Amino acid sequence: MALQKFSIEEVKQAIDCVKNSGSAFVPSLPEFLQDLKYGALHFDEAYQRFLDGKPITQVEKHIARKHGYDIRRMTRDKARQEHSRLMKITTDAVREGRLTFNHTVKRLPVHSSRNLNDIAREEAERQGWANPENFPPNSVFSRIASISKRQGVTHENI
Repeated sequence: MALQKFSIEEVKQAIDCVKNSGSAFVPSLPEFLQDLKYGALHFDEAYQRFLDGKPITQVEKHIARKHGYDIRRMTRDKARQEHSRLMKITTDAVREGRLTFNHTVKRLPVHSSRNLNDIAREEAERQGWANPENFPPNSVFSRIASISKRQGVTHENI
């Protein structure tokens, strides 16, 4: 009954996984079901990619983003076990449809943050400080504007 939900290709893949495991004994039915369910996952390779910071699949990227900090703080053996456990849980959630990956990148709204330089520039333009004719006489800015005018420097040349 438990084997009916798997395809022939998945059963063949699980049998190949059992053959390549090097075990002298045939696995029990629960062990074989684990090979059927997670036979395509290579936990050690995925863990090594996690350590290298180069996850490939969406499941690996999800684990690295959501649990990466906690896994890196564990001892090596415990981290490897936790990574494998999380891969199984996440793979099951994806297969059951409880977890989907959204590939859209969210942008910040335009009004969410503003650079202080932009605010100062807008304020200067609003009050007319950007126009050299509006500078107070005998101010540093008016003297710089007159020197620039004599030398033919404009804000377009800069």
